[in-house]
Amino acid sequence: MSKKAIRSIWVLIILSSATYFFFNQDILNENVIKEFISEYQSYGLVILLLLHILRGLLLFPAMPLIVVGGLLYPSSSFLVLMISLVGIAISSSMIYFLSEELNFKESFNQDSKTYIKIKNLLSSKFGFFYILGWAFIPVVPTDLVSFIAGTMKISYWKYISALMLGALILCVFTIYGSGFLVLEYF
Repeated sequence: MSKKAIRSIWVLIILSSATYFFFNQDILNENVIKEFISEYQSYGLVILLLLHILRGLLLFPAMPLIVVGGLLYPSSSFLVLMISLVGIAISSSMIYFLSEELNFKESFNQDSKTYIKIKNLLSSKFGFFYILGWAFIPVVPTDLVSFIAGTMKISYWKYISALMLGALILCVFTIYGSGFLVLEYF
């Protein structure tokens, strides 16, 4: 299969999923995810990991999964933290390498001021901290930095270490915060 065919199939899957979720928005609700995982309680942590990996392919945010993991397993917070980090590492790495492999560079307007600014920031001596901040702030889509870093061929180790440090900080606050709320108030 050619890169163009693979890319077209992948984009079709994303668009189909986005359309489905647009018309069924309640399915991404944290309570629905919580119900799904608790329904398969004995496999819950494995399902959580698989959902983290799958969400990267479909470009959905990791935050609902992180929150649900913290809420469902407040007594296993460290395990949820490790599963979340492994899932984020795998899905972010897949996006990084797929963006290069599928030539997503042509999707970006390389002459735009925004692209040039982001490229300069990521390539600068402060690029590590820029990626770290991008990964730590939950309102900014982390998968976007994965695509950009992959298309710009930013050093994988610089990218993944900054991303994982930012994700670690975010996950610790989210998981232990949600676990605290469950244990304290429910």
